[in-house]
Amino acid sequence: MIKMTAITTKFFLLAAVTSLLFAGCGGKTLSTQDGNGEVSGVVYDESGGTVPGVAVYAAGRTTTTGPGGAYVLKDVSPVDLLVKADTEINGKIYYGQNFARIFGNERSMSVNMVLYQKGRGATVFGSVVDGFGRSVAGARVFARGIGSAKALFSITELTDANGEYRISGIPGGYDYQIVANTLGSDSDSKIVNLGTGANRRTDLQIFNGTNPILPAPRNFSVVAYTAPTEPTNRSGASNRYDGVKEQLTGHAPKVKNVTRRTSGGDTVEIDLTWDALGADSLLGYRIYRGGSSGTIAPYDFLRDPLGEIFTDLDDALTDGRTYRYQVAGVTTDYNDSGVGEGPRSSVDSVRPLDNISVFSPVTDTGTVDFDWGFVTNARSYAVLLYNQKPGPGVRTIVSPVWVSSTDYGFSGLTAGTYYYVIAGTDDNGAYTLSEIRSVSVP
Repeated sequence: MIKMTAITTKFFLLAAVTSLLFAGCGGKTLSTQDGNGEVSGVVYDESGGTVPGVAVYAAGRTTTTGPGGAYVLKDVSPVDLLVKADTEINGKIYYGQNFARIFGNERSMSVNMVLYQKGRGATVFGSVVDGFGRSVAGARVFARGIGSAKALFSITELTDANGEYRISGIPGGYDYQIVANTLGSDSDSKIVNLGTGANRRTDLQIFNGTNPILPAPRNFSVVAYTAPTEPTNRSGASNRYDGVKEQLTGHAPKVKNVTRRTSGGDTVEIDLTWDALGADSLLGYRIYRGGSSGTIAPYDFLRDPLGEIFTDLDDALTDGRTYRYQVAGVTTDYNDSGVGEGPRSSVDSVRPLDNISVFSPVTDTGTVDFDWGFVTNARSYAVLLYNQKPGPGVRTIVSPVWVSSTDYGFSGLTAGTYYYVIAGTDDNGAYTLSEIRSVSVP
């Protein structure tokens, strides 16, 4: 029996909103050549859990979130627009919205939304001016929950021709950090409390950028997950794998795209985390990706100065292939020649695992024995055993024991129903998770 050498992944519950800054700076290139683009993201509830079966719509296009709370709106005109979502849960109406910038023949990724109950939302609005007091049109404004709202994420909007912005669809009852910046200007930041139903004015002033020398992002880490797709559930229950991932690695990445598949039919996601740089002139982060060898090239852009997490949404992600990543900070003085881009982080790589096959457990009085199939490249396995269905904040009844064999048993259990997940890892940042199943112990 061996103990897994755990990867070092920082605890971070925030799912950062990402949208592309300008064409050619990231996003998945689409096969269509009609000049339109796509927008994708995830819909959450206020606790940070993903919500399937939600209607999402923008610019006359409509879709529904899949089993992992993800959506993709296709064939959208390349414009700036609001993406909206709504659903009915237990007889009550919930809705959310976020800003998206669409580019032709590209997918703007991670335009995420939080659902809140109608009548409980808050609004923050105001003006953005420059150092001379003149209105700034087209400035990006971010609202991100802090303190008890840290599981929430940045919501973005652009100022209009008069320098005015309005961000609605914010869950009330939390403190928020409001940040504004634009190309060539430092950020202005204020902390505001937005109570339920609040309509709070917050004005911001941005000055010419100082183009600081940025350090390389620290504590860069990459993790890959392979997991089955959960059945669609309109009850509003959170994605049950979120709690499993949080216990395994210390954070619960939310973003999923249910079109990705391993050779065994499961989905793959790759999550990047790092320590925020926090510079006043920070525009966002450039993401780099490469294969097992060769150049690591620019891949995407996280337009969020508060961001510390990015999830790779490439439809082509698959098991058995190595992906290498780096991240670099970008100042508001950035241009295509590379001015304003800081040094890259260290390189981290991951090779997603295939799905894991699980056999029916064998039970006896107070005992249960589990067996599963060998997974190529996996080195350690564990049985995660629960006395209730897994979910955010739900922990196993005993700490998982990592073994090199493909079987493990429990004894001394009280009679009842238990839930379990079989996890495998390569001990280097890749995890594979089985279906969530139940077993009755006599």
